[in-house]
Amino acid sequence: MKKIKLHIPTQLYILITFALVILFGTICFVLPFSTLDGKGLSLINSLFISTSATCVTGLSTIDCSQLSLFGRIILAVLIELGGLSFLTIATFIYSMFSKMGIGSFKLMTEALNYDRPGEVVKMIRKILLIAVVIQLIGFSFNTIIFHFENGMSVPEAMGYGLFHAISSFNNAGFDIFGTNSLINFSSDWLININTMLLIILGGIGFLVIDEVLKKRRWRKFSLNTKVVLLMTLFLLVSGTLLLKLTMFKEMSWLQALFQSTTSRTAGFATFDMEKLNTTGYIIMIVLMFIGASPASTGGGLKTTTLFVLILVIVRFARGEKYSAFKRKVPTQLIYKAFVIFVIEIVYVMIATFLMAIFESNISFDRLLFEVISAFATVGLSMGVTGELSLGGQIIIIITMYIGRLGPLTILSLYNNKKNVIKDKQISFIEENIIIG
Repeated sequence: MKKIKLHIPTQLYILITFALVILFGTICFVLPFSTLDGKGLSLINSLFISTSATCVTGLSTIDCSQLSLFGRIILAVLIELGGLSFLTIATFIYSMFSKMGIGSFKLMTEALNYDRPGEVVKMIRKILLIAVVIQLIGFSFNTIIFHFENGMSVPEAMGYGLFHAISSFNNAGFDIFGTNSLINFSSDWLININTMLLIILGGIGFLVIDEVLKKRRWRKFSLNTKVVLLMTLFLLVSGTLLLKLTMFKEMSWLQALFQSTTSRTAGFATFDMEKLNTTGYIIMIVLMFIGASPASTGGGLKTTTLFVLILVIVRFARGEKYSAFKRKVPTQLIYKAFVIFVIEIVYVMIATFLMAIFESNISFDRLLFEVISAFATVGLSMGVTGELSLGGQIIIIITMYIGRLGPLTILSLYNNKKNVIKDKQISFIEENIIIG
């Protein structure tokens, strides 16, 4: 009897995997023993929290301090699975007991955005090692700080320290303090610095960390690593200066630095977002939209995409070739950067428009902030999340899911079925279109 083989696109595996993890989390949060009151969460709240955790966003319709130990463990597990990707962890376990096939290599190179299929298993092992070591160091410092500075017992300090380290490194932004994020710690330099370091390390990408540890010298770094490090430093410094200068009296230098760091997909707050002035608001949504770097635990447009966009505009204005650090930027990469930018702008506009229909009682600026925060998997909010109707929550859930996986992953499903012209390599006659 002839076997029927189903051709499932690689990207669809990724979409399904994330959906299954979200479903697992939703079922767990519905259970009565997931909350301290023994009632469990409602189905929509469970779905929202599970999606937010798996997509490492941080938006929440409930106070996470009301979760039981079981609920907090599930939340931490979802954050870890979402940040490192369930596929990464599953492949690592699978590779220990069985030989990977060509399909598995293709799946993982797509999931990690890694261009060396033959080294993917080795890279996965490095990723997990890097993630575990960094989080353990962050956990150790958190435990010491919470115990000696905040008077927590050792077991309590360890519990809060571990959860906070996981949430910080994976750029999730969830907290279980029962307060308005980290506002009560806004002047605590130790907690701020430890949290920021975890966020930055999680946001620059595993491939960059691995290359920095391996090569150590700037001139030996790849173009990707140079761009990521340069853009990360530029955004951190410029974001801090702009926030402090525009909100000189309202925000301390430490708060400005922390918000500049966390706004690019982490979602923790040491400043009340509802107190932002107009200029501070604009700075925050721009930083949120840009996001972290590729192959990291963060989302957003990505630092490398922004760099390519700026590079092309500057080089075009000067009539120069598209190059950086004595390296030519591939034309296909330029197309990809502009496609991503346009798609993300259009999606944010559509999602905000739909939110305005469902949430007519909430101002446009707060809705736009919420949508960008969800799409870039940031998790910051201007107090909107808890006020959302069922329709608004569903839009934000979909936005977090699309934002975490990336619009290109979803669009590539269509591309897999429509390769006729590409495969035949048809060359058409060139004709101009009037632009500008």
